[in-house]
Amino acid sequence: MLDKLIINGNLSIKEAIKKVEISGQRCVYIEKNNKLIGSLTDGDLRKLIIKDINLNKKISKYFNRNPKYIERKKFSIVKAKKILLKYKIDSLPITIDKKVVQVITWRDIVKNKLPTQKYSIFIIAGGRGERLMPFTSILPKPLIPVNGVPIIKLIINSFDSENTKEIYVSLNYKHSIIKSYLNSEIKDKKIIYLKERNPLGTIGSIKLANEKNLSNNIVISFCDIFFQNSMQNVLDFHENHKNDLTIVVAQKKIQVPYGVCKISKKGNLIKIDEKPTTKQFVNVGYYVLNKKMLKYIPKGKKMDVTELIKKIVSFKKKVKIYPIDDENWFDVGQWSNYKNTLNNFATSKIETNE
Repeated sequence: MLDKLIINGNLSIKEAIKKVEISGQRCVYIEKNNKLIGSLTDGDLRKLIIKDINLNKKISKYFNRNPKYIERKKFSIVKAKKILLKYKIDSLPITIDKKVVQVITWRDIVKNKLPTQKYSIFIIAGGRGERLMPFTSILPKPLIPVNGVPIIKLIINSFDSENTKEIYVSLNYKHSIIKSYLNSEIKDKKIIYLKERNPLGTIGSIKLANEKNLSNNIVISFCDIFFQNSMQNVLDFHENHKNDLTIVVAQKKIQVPYGVCKISKKGNLIKIDEKPTTKQFVNVGYYVLNKKMLKYIPKGKKMDVTELIKKIVSFKKKVKIYPIDDENWFDVGQWSNYKNTLNNFATSKIETNE
């Protein structure tokens, strides 16, 4: 485990992002010549993405060069607690002559007796998958295979059983096939099926659930995307900022397939950019929603998630984005994206938990 928390200071930002994700922790540490020289958190990396820093740049310019640590000969639980509390950090390296030999967290200190927050998960799986026709005329979109595993199983397996209260799956099109598959394949998580009598859009079906049983913050996922990041980091971000809604976004390069004309106010041509590439934050299809926001969703009526977002923003509620690297989410919602996802899985070591 320790080797996953120690990284090289010459890594690129993109490589560091992957290292943090693999570590499963919110902070990794940098050593040089077996000496601790820095720390780097998932929050540091998110800020770089938002600032549109080139992800191929080395992290050496951006990591914290004053990391907090404690030498083993001075270590005590009391001292470790004081450092964690004083600097509001989640983990603390223990060193011998500044070489990291262990990293402890609050969970280690209390010997896993911290109360575990459990979350309601909501997977939207009622659509017809029309952009994948004629494939989905036979097989419903949630059962589209990726590396031999249906996408909905990849999504469900990405959630930690320890933190999952229950998983709600909204169904409509070919509902009996999806339900039969999940009943036979998913044994370690509680699944509650919500059957739409009529299509309720991409968020309307959440009102079919008994709101009293839902957690205060609800994780929402579309059924045609797979998210590689640690969902716990997103939840921590959502709660630490006291958000009403957190939207997971990815910075995507989008190429305009035409020459773009730049025009002056008088209508004169200034220049033409041939097929320029722009960077935009795109909505991945993962959200964390405060349960109080459910009041903006009409019961029994069709509503899409974009409409809900606009409504929440219009009431000046707290909405923040959680940026991730574009290479860490996969989309099977249309043919071109599905083919790209299959290629990515074929050429990488992505875990499918199978």
